[in-house]
Amino acid sequence: MTKYNEIGLTREDLIFKLKKKYGGSWELDAPFEDETLQMFRNFPRLSDGPGNFKLRNSREIYIRLYKQGLSVNEIADRLNRKPNTVRSVLIGSGVLPKFSKWHNVKVLDKKGKLVQMGSIRRISQDFKIHPTALKRKIKDGTADKNGYRYIEVE
Repeated sequence: MTKYNEIGLTREDLIFKLKKKYGGSWELDAPFEDETLQMFRNFPRLSDGPGNFKLRNSREIYIRLYKQGLSVNEIADRLNRKPNTVRSVLIGSGVLPKFSKWHNVKVLDKKGKLVQMGSIRRISQDFKIHPTALKRKIKDGTADKNGYRYIEVE
């Protein structure tokens, strides 16, 4: 007895089909490739809002978490991935800009006067700031502990 509504089968209908096919322990006995089981896995619960559906691939997850303000390392820790994997996916998606050691950076003091200009590598060596921290300062636009601001020059 299959019920249909405007959208087709309900979640309960899928459970009924699986129980009929595989018995009471359908959760353990049904093969992974079973079409009904796949439909059940992808079927949203009523408690799920439109923004809570499971994302289909990791790229979407990385992008969503990055746009929520998490750093690459935080995303990698949360999803048990390597930071380079997350970084390369974000760069490939165009979400994260690709920094090169040859990108030019302006260093401005508290008054906005130019202190120095050079590559990320040169600035990080001269001002004794790690290149990753320098990239973060460029992205955020925040000043470091000495009051210097870093701006990328294209």
